Amino acid sequence: GGSQVGPHSNSPNVVNASQTNGKNGSSNTPPMVVFVREGDKVKMVNVKTGISDEGFIEIENGLKVNQEVVSGSFQAISKLLQDGSLITVNNNSKNLRRSRKK
Repeated sequence: GGSQVGPHSNSPNVVNASQTNGKNGSSNTPPMVVFVREGDKVKMVNVKTGISDEGFIEIENGLKVNQEVVSGSFQAISKLLQDGSLITVNNNSKNLRRSRKK
């Protein structure tokens, strides 16, 4: 099943969407990154994105099959999470979606 993942601390922010711009790199366009779950921590992963609409972004490259991507509000993902942050998993979310294979 899917998981909703939030910051480990007693933060009032609920985590529920998942993409942010990375801050390192020398190009004018910052790399696109997502956070994936590795045990009780998150790992920042560079990804290549494809087409998108108002609610979805295609990930063309950078993720492995069955990796759990952390999701949450833009503020929670971009401001609160860092590579290696401790997290708590909430598997009771009503808004879980599974990625679809092509």
